[in-house]
Amino acid sequence: QEKVLATLNKSRYSPEIIGDLEAHIQQQAAEQFYTFEANHALLKLYQMFPAKANASTIAVILTKALMNLPNTDFMLGLYIISDKLQTDSNIAALIDLHNLLESANFKEFWAKRASTEASGVIDGVKGFDDAIRSFIVNVLARTYKTVPVHAILDQTSLQRDALEAMAKTNSWQIERDVITFPQEVTEQNKAPVIPPFESLAKLLDIR
Repeated sequence: QEKVLATLNKSRYSPEIIGDLEAHIQQQAAEQFYTFEANHALLKLYQMFPAKANASTIAVILTKALMNLPNTDFMLGLYIISDKLQTDSNIAALIDLHNLLESANFKEFWAKRASTEASGVIDGVKGFDDAIRSFIVNVLARTYKTVPVHAILDQTSLQRDALEAMAKTNSWQIERDVITFPQEVTEQNKAPVIPPFESLAKLLDIR
């Protein structure tokens, strides 16, 4: 990462560094780390030199950005991706997935994640599903003090044993098929992408 950032400081607007930045995003996908500055710089270079734009690499960048929700990295990247590139099947599929997450349609997200044209890209990015589940659970924990177990299972596409392991790791209480989140989590400020209470309540069938 330090080498790439040093390269950006020296030659940020040179097309000669595109290859190095493309290699760096593939390394991020394989090794489960994230360098927003490098990825955004590559998208900017693609904007400046459209003949060099690589739709497959852009799809990986957007996948990594999805994993960093609720931060706005995905939208910041999308703003500088051309309309033509946004029609690429993988990129368009990732935009659809992003919209589902932002609108808290989590169950539909998992259904589409399994069948999306971008599944090949997503499967090549280590830790994707875990990152999205973490985002979803954080949304729920910041919105509710308690959530029925069945609702969490539906919204995270987890099996019961995996959910129980997650609960143990995060010090959640499970009693009578209801999860209670720690007070320090529920009292945190809500992330900007969290939809209105009514939207989530309808999706989770919470009264």
